[in-house]
This record gives sequence, structure tokens and C-alpha cells, in this order.
Amino acid sequence: MKLVYIAGCYRAPTEWLVHQNILLAEKHASWIMKNHQDIYPIIPHKNSQGMGGLREDDYFLKGGLEILSKCDFIYLLPNWTKSEGAKIEWSFAKERGIPRLK
Repeated sequence: MKLVYIAGCYRAPTEWLVHQNILLAEKHASWIMKNHQDIYPIIPHKNSQGMGGLREDDYFLKGGLEILSKCDFIYLLPNWTKSEGAKIEWSFAKERGIPRLK
């Protein structure tokens, strides 16, 4: 089984918009599960859901990069270019030769 890290916007000005970002990540993870039998999606949006404000943003980014380092692919959500964290994750993946799953 291969692992794919889902990268895209999480933070937003309102909790409702954060929830919309989580739903988008879930939607794309479902697509991956249906279309790639041997790939398991890792959804960092779900890992930190409801934990905003408990730690600084850097804490979540560093944890995500640690998870990404163990993945076989990265999957970029349509909104990824609006996320500073996803841009860092994509750069990290490219530097380590982790390919993009489309």
C-alpha cells in the first residue's frame, strides 16, 4: 500500500470556511480511494480538525512535513496555491523526490 499526502488550504477567516476546506480534502481523498486501489490518503486537515489555537501554526506544519516525508506521493488540492503551508509542503516534496499524484 502506498501513501498519498493531501495538501491544500486549511486555515480560513471563519470556522465555516475551515470546515469547507476540510470537506474539500475529504472529497478528494474519497476520489483517490475510489480510483487508486493501492493508495491510502493521508488527510492532515482531519488530523488537526478542531485544534486551531492549541498550538502555533508552525507546530502543525512541522508535524505535517514529518508525515509527508513518509509518503509516496503528494496530492495538491485545487486551492493549494492560496496556502502558504501547502506551498512549503510542495517544495518539500519536490526536494525529496516525492511525486505529485494527479
